Amino acid sequence: SSFNAVETSPKYRCNDPRFYENLKNLGLSVQDNKKNFAFYHLNGCHNPYILNENAENVPEEQTSRIQNNKGVFKIIFDYLKQMKDLDLYNNASIIITGDHGESTDFSSPEEPITVGLFVKPGGSSESPLKTSEVPVSHDNFPATVVQLAGIDSNAFGPSVFEVRPGEPFP
Repeated sequence: SSFNAVETSPKYRCNDPRFYENLKNLGLSVQDNKKNFAFYHLNGCHNPYILNENAENVPEEQTSRIQNNKGVFKIIFDYLKQMKDLDLYNNASIIITGDHGESTDFSSPEEPITVGLFVKPGGSSESPLKTSEVPVSHDNFPATVVQLAGIDSNAFGPSVFEVRPGEPFP
């Protein structure tokens, strides 16, 4: 699958309202049946807060961090719905995560901090949702992506699926 609007979006710039407009207006489509990789970085709960809960672009004074987050989740849910409508969701491996924890947490950089992480391996959409409190980090991200692609990931260290309770935080 491929997102039609990639060419019309500015390179390396988070523009959540524009991303959502392109998603709504151009949508997802299947351009070939080969394996594909897509990476999207949404601004999420970073300033400026310019989305309402419907993912509409609004002036900053008319929204809040919570409304902006609800708007970003609407973008994600609509994206996933389009994947399901195109019968792409089940076979897709999906990773959704934040780029850092709460900005008011002033822990030492070496200390763990809670960041949301959702990983759906391809072919697992009928499986029940599993939760884990095993401490993983961005160090586990490369191995996870490589493993989800069906490639031997041993050279990259443990994936998020291979870290066990009680293991020291990397």
